[in-house]
Amino acid sequence: MRKLGNLVIAFGFACLLNASAFAHVGVTVFYPQVPDPAAITIDGNDDDWGWYDPALALNQPDFFDRASDFVELSDYDFTILNAWSAAPDNKWYGFARFVDDTLKYDNDPKAWWRDDCLQITVDSDHLGGPILGSTLEEVANGQRWHIRIFPPAGDALLPNQTCFFFSQLEFIDSMELLWAVQPGLFDAAWTVLPAGAENLTVGVTYTYEWSGALWDIWGLSESESVRHEFAADDVIHLGYRPIDADAPGGGRKHSMYINEGSQSQDVDASQMPDFWALASDAATAVENETWGHIKNRMNQRLQ
Repeated sequence: MRKLGNLVIAFGFACLLNASAFAHVGVTVFYPQVPDPAAITIDGNDDDWGWYDPALALNQPDFFDRASDFVELSDYDFTILNAWSAAPDNKWYGFARFVDDTLKYDNDPKAWWRDDCLQITVDSDHLGGPILGSTLEEVANGQRWHIRIFPPAGDALLPNQTCFFFSQLEFIDSMELLWAVQPGLFDAAWTVLPAGAENLTVGVTYTYEWSGALWDIWGLSESESVRHEFAADDVIHLGYRPIDADAPGGGRKHSMYINEGSQSQDVDASQMPDFWALASDAATAVENETWGHIKNRMNQRLQ
């Protein structure tokens, strides 16, 4: 039986969160601390994620589809892992695996949202507000990114030949913003099977893996920016939107959001789910009795 990702309706646990951490849309996702950041190699493989508790993973049934009432696992399936590290590493870590009946990628970077991709919105200072505007101030407030396999080789928008695209550049013609996704500050990799897969290949499995700094204020240089400091009980806004783009005749077949979440997360940071950082020992972040209650509730939903 598939485990339900550790997705919890925050209303029932509001007493656990301080005012700045309270979920604006009523959804909280718990994510763990990386035990040893030096033991993780960003190569697109999950062989260094054996420490991760599967109960904390986000799986396809933890999401709803804006385009249909139900998504068959044989059609489109995925698992997303999230983690964080304390200083001095101080980064956000992620791994995602997708199993797709048909691979779709044929757009240039500024239109990756029309392909099979993973869209991520981020508001690391948890202040909310609009994102994706036409000014640097709105970029500094929150970001929207797209991840896709097979990035164009040598494209200036793709530092380190990774799968990331900083999509604010659709609206702001400022290459200076790319300093924050250079190797060392942000690293990512991807894999795909079967070998030799290409656009419209059927029965494809692909992965993404990343680690990177997040910024409470993202300016035109590191000196003009404020780096986010991860710690136990820290809460950020984070919105995942897996997109399956192989609809008959073209377009998006599935466009999915975390259950009980909001489709407005793409433009309004306050509508993103809350991601709550757990210490390596979850009991240090959540009282034992409450943590047990959460896990029991998850098990009941599985029955």
